[in-house]
Amino acid sequence: MAFKKVKNRSIDKDLQGATKKSTSMQGLVVSRFGAEADVELEDGRLLRCHLRRKLEGIVCGDQVLCEVQQGSKTVVVSILPRKTVLDRLIRYQGVKPVAANVDQICIVVSPEPEFSSTILDKYLVAAENAHIFPVIVFNKSDRLQDYPEIEQQLKVYADLNYPLLMTSVIENTGIEALKQVMQEHTNVFVGQSGVGKTSLVNLLLPGTDALTGGISETSGLGTHTTTASRLYHLSGGGNVIDSPGIREFSLEHFKKEDFASGYREIFEASHSCRFRNCLHTSEPACEVKARVKNNKIDSGRYQRYLKLLSEE
Repeated sequence: MAFKKVKNRSIDKDLQGATKKSTSMQGLVVSRFGAEADVELEDGRLLRCHLRRKLEGIVCGDQVLCEVQQGSKTVVVSILPRKTVLDRLIRYQGVKPVAANVDQICIVVSPEPEFSSTILDKYLVAAENAHIFPVIVFNKSDRLQDYPEIEQQLKVYADLNYPLLMTSVIENTGIEALKQVMQEHTNVFVGQSGVGKTSLVNLLLPGTDALTGGISETSGLGTHTTTASRLYHLSGGGNVIDSPGIREFSLEHFKKEDFASGYREIFEASHSCRFRNCLHTSEPACEVKARVKNNKIDSGRYQRYLKLLSEE
């Protein structure tokens, strides 16, 4: 990443002298507020920019070009080509990008709100299909001893070689290990509301003081706290994008074959199936079903795969 660390100062509103020398500037979107975005220039300064009316879908992590227009108003005029983009389906709005140019996704889970292997699988399917490297972060690990069944579920993912980090905000454990994994990457935190994403960001970036929430006593679900995505720079290198909590992560916009490619053990076994378009449900000579029967593929993961096929 060619951008320097954001200076600890308010957004620079007096760039008239600098911008007159060049009508076009390249920058990194670090936050988005409706029709405006905060863009970090290559020299580290932050600039509040308007968005061109026809330009939609700008998100944190985007590299953009800005121009100074009449009245010294700075406008984002184009988005540079993205290396990766993480999308999600928003009800009544369709598929929308969540973050751009991310190369690592930190999927935060915890025992409270209730741990869900299905939701974790959905995030992994999305990450695998977006070609973004996934890291599973089990937060509130100080409470894990009260949930022995979760340990068995986590072992399934560890056996699949998914990186699994145990963290606790209360005990301040696992934070340094997480920071090491995140260095030199552009990371995005995803997970249900209430799992502690923003609390982790506060520990990774002292002084950020992002708002945090808890668990609703009536619903048992996490309460939304982050209202706008924001990109932060890690002191040792790399970036982290803190995104609004997502209680439900829909994969309705995915094709049937996308699910198999999102389950890495199923995708690997599929190369030995008789039919190239095998969905591993009722087809003959299916290697995936054979491996499930021989306990080479976890039956729980396979059943969740079948459930996703039928639901989405």
